[in-house]
Amino acid sequence: MKTESPTRRTSGPITKAQINTIMLICSQFGITKAERGELLEDRYGKSSTADLSSDQAGHFIAEYERKGFVIKGGKGYRPTARRAPVPRSGKVVALVNQDELDKITALAGLVLWRADNGLQLFLEKRMGLKEGKVRTSADAYLAIEGLKKMFEGQMKRTHGPGWWRLRFTNAAIMEYIELHCPKEYR
Repeated sequence: MKTESPTRRTSGPITKAQINTIMLICSQFGITKAERGELLEDRYGKSSTADLSSDQAGHFIAEYERKGFVIKGGKGYRPTARRAPVPRSGKVVALVNQDELDKITALAGLVLWRADNGLQLFLEKRMGLKEGKVRTSADAYLAIEGLKKMFEGQMKRTHGPGWWRLRFTNAAIMEYIELHCPKEYR
């Protein structure tokens, strides 16, 4: 009777996610199907991606990550840094402060609303804030980021993707551009 040592790890079959990642790598690096088959045959003795083990696929993916492969997001994807949680003891909730309320008011003034109570409806329906009211600092963060996206979307639809480079007579819009303009438009 043959037993394996508990420290020896055996590799399972390749996963669908790994197959999709390898396909993305090949498309980003311009590797054709025939070239991919030759590459896999030379390295792993397998002519098809589906024949690779999970470890072999992981090795292949890691190699191309070192060569600069990154998974690019879909339309409108921009990687952003997550807001670091503020450590609080117990059941403490940070209430919204006046600076956050002022920023929400300023951003709401930039957005072209279709209804008179557009801001309240936006906060209630899109941001999920009860009665459309900002009560906590976390609510304010959601509202501010949502309003920024809404304003930028309106400007892009109206003036095109290069709207960041345009000059506007509205001083508030120019201040927004100065504070939030992406590096590629500076």
